[in-house]
Order: sequence, then C-alpha cells, then structure tokens
Amino acid sequence: MEKVEPILAAQYMSSEESDTEGEEKVFRVRQLPWQRLKVRKMKKTLEDIYHEQLPDHLKENKRRRILSDVPSRRKPPSNCPDWVIRSDWDASEDRESENERGAREED
Repeated sequence: MEKVEPILAAQYMSSEESDTEGEEKVFRVRQLPWQRLKVRKMKKTLEDIYHEQLPDHLKENKRRRILSDVPSRRKPPSNCPDWVIRSDWDASEDRESENERGAREED
C-alpha cells in the first residue's frame, strides 16, 4: 500500500468536466496520457471497491463517467515514480515543475 498511496493524490487523477448526454448529467474524463495502463487499472479497481461500499442512496446519485476524446494536459509531477509513467511517453514532455504546479493550483 505504501507504494500505491502517493499516486492517489490529486495530481495523479484524471481531469473531469461536467457535461450532459441527452437528459443525463455525466462527467467527461480526460485521462492522463503519461500514466501506465496498469496504474489506470489499479485505480479503477480501487474506485470500484469504493463504489461498492457506498450506501445505496449515494450510488444512485453518482454520475456516469465517460472517457473524453481529449486527454488531460497535466504533466507528470516532478516527484512521480518511474513505474507510473508509460515507457513510450515522450521524454521531451518534461515532468511538471514546482512553479507550474503552484501556478495551476492557484487557478
């Protein structure tokens, strides 16, 4: 669990934006393009376990999540473990600097 816990922080989460599909309110999920598939699957499993534990009235109010065609523009954090980043991720796409993260968090 110690290995996984740091990647549950906000900077490792996909971006979401509210949208509608017909009459239904949904979230469009923008995945992190640099994140390994095994990490996405691990987080999905944890999300499913969490969802199963919710009381029924909260499960009913949960919005459906739909993958967006547009990926997140968020870069990997500067302290991101190498095992989280895809091996084919373009190395020229530097990890987020502390200054960039501070500016983004202030928005």
